[in-house]
Amino acid sequence: MNNDFDPKRLWWIVWILGAVLIVKIFWVAAEWMIPLPVTGTEQSKSNVRHSLHYRYRLASDVKIKAPVKSTSSATRSAPKASLAAYQLVAIYSRTGYAVVTLVRGSKSFVLSTGMGGGEVEGFHLKDANATEAHFQKGDATATLRLNDKKLPSGALSSAVKKVKAQPKAEKKPKPVEKKPEAPIVDVDGTKRIDRSLIREYSESPEKIWKNIGLYEVKSDGKLDGFKVRFVRRGSPFAKLGLQRGDIIKSINGEPIVDYATPMRMLRSADTIDELSITIERNHEEQELKYEVK
Repeated sequence: MNNDFDPKRLWWIVWILGAVLIVKIFWVAAEWMIPLPVTGTEQSKSNVRHSLHYRYRLASDVKIKAPVKSTSSATRSAPKASLAAYQLVAIYSRTGYAVVTLVRGSKSFVLSTGMGGGEVEGFHLKDANATEAHFQKGDATATLRLNDKKLPSGALSSAVKKVKAQPKAEKKPKPVEKKPEAPIVDVDGTKRIDRSLIREYSESPEKIWKNIGLYEVKSDGKLDGFKVRFVRRGSPFAKLGLQRGDIIKSINGEPIVDYATPMRMLRSADTIDELSITIERNHEEQELKYEVK
């Protein structure tokens, strides 16, 4: 057996072991710096990270309330009709019967109680007194006050009182009289009024308010006459010489202190032969005289 020691062989062994050690060191460093998949079949994971966004909150969060839909358009009430745009300028009333004149802008409307009395904005005249008129439309009522700017006009009320219709008294037929060619004519410089015209206005006072508009004039809180708001062209009142702005102070010398004064004159058509109307025009009093035939 040869026991001789070869130094070259030892150097090669050391060199190989050193090379293996260096490779091992590099391999461990590579595993530490670049993680490798656990198994050969697992794909490498991307090192790019993305933020996660959720469409809904997690159950542990406060529950999101559904947006409340606006119901303003659904609950908006329909506009209520009223007579606030109308002005009451004339009233004629007696037991169980009334006639009023309303004005809106340049238009006038005449309404009366009973069937066929007309309507405005769907409102019918229910009744009236010396200072105000009451209108009804379905389950609502409206009130207009005569020439009173301080109080609200045309306010709606839900309270409706039932009024029993009063039977109309039967009118006895009157003998038909022959009318002249015109109800008002000029004779020798004097205006002559046909008596039948006064009777006609007495029986149908609503015809008055279609031709003339009047409203109260007060002095110290008392009625001091009626002021002419308008006179329809070609009407009997225009032929009598009445003009817009005139204040009618008295009839046949009787001062106008209430609504009964002009009505007494109309009802006395069969007993009067002369008619005089005292008016105030341009701050001066004038007397208009007529004959009644």
